[in-house]
Amino acid sequence: MTLAHSLFRKTISLLPGAPTAGLDADSPAGEPAVAPERQHNAAYEDSLFVAPGEALPWMMARIEAWKQAQPGALSPGDRVLRLVGERGVGKTWLLRHVAEQDAGVSPQRVYLDLERRTGSLKPRAYVRGVQRKIGRRGRAILLLDTVPHELDDHLRALEDGVLRPHLAERDSLVIMALAHPSRTCWRAPGLRGGDLFWMQPFQQPRTSAQLAQLDRAGLARYGLASAAVQDHGGGLPLLNYLLAQHHRVQACEYFLDYCFSRVPAAERATVRRYLEAVCVLEVLEHARVDRALEVYY
Repeated sequence: MTLAHSLFRKTISLLPGAPTAGLDADSPAGEPAVAPERQHNAAYEDSLFVAPGEALPWMMARIEAWKQAQPGALSPGDRVLRLVGERGVGKTWLLRHVAEQDAGVSPQRVYLDLERRTGSLKPRAYVRGVQRKIGRRGRAILLLDTVPHELDDHLRALEDGVLRPHLAERDSLVIMALAHPSRTCWRAPGLRGGDLFWMQPFQQPRTSAQLAQLDRAGLARYGLASAAVQDHGGGLPLLNYLLAQHHRVQACEYFLDYCFSRVPAAERATVRRYLEAVCVLEVLEHARVDRALEVYY
């Protein structure tokens, strides 16, 4: 195990959005996050989409059940779906696919990236913009990306002005990708519950399919075999994308930047130094075990 690999795996296991409980709320990573730099995130393109495991059929089955149900037949909690998983596992990719390409889902589906909620707009202006985007027509599917685990003024206004009315009065469906696997910012019980799906990284066949599509699009510049990509990235679709386009070290650095972007800017260097110190000890311990096994055998 190298120091770089140890740092990479430790980072995606500890920072919010990973499959573990993450750092506690008193740590730097538990503070209100700043909007991330997404220059290394793979933009959605339908030609590059590879369905992330069972998540797509799980979601489509529940969307179809909602469409077939009579208005008012489902409780608000039954009209909330939650996606969780570590960063880069494909939550955004899946929501964007439903929002932009799958016309059979619903003509009234709206994608909202909550990490872009602040910008230059005040909370009321932000909510008015969301309301205009949704419009006034009947039931809607609201696709909420990167729902944080701490409430702020923009999110409070969004819950009061959009989400609660849509669940209580318009029989809408809410599908959320959570930034933290076990914590959400919403106050309404209906928004805190609902069906949950844990998205898993790709297995080798799906990684191979993704690399084949990248190659056909002329985006696989480094020619790594799918087995090597799977080994380096653990099957995370976003990291597969980066490994196809960049040298392994640079790809991992880009992905680490993406992970650390959720940590407040003033604290990123401190958090990274902490993780590097932990990883040095982990690598040394791993090397000592390997050496002991060599001597034993």
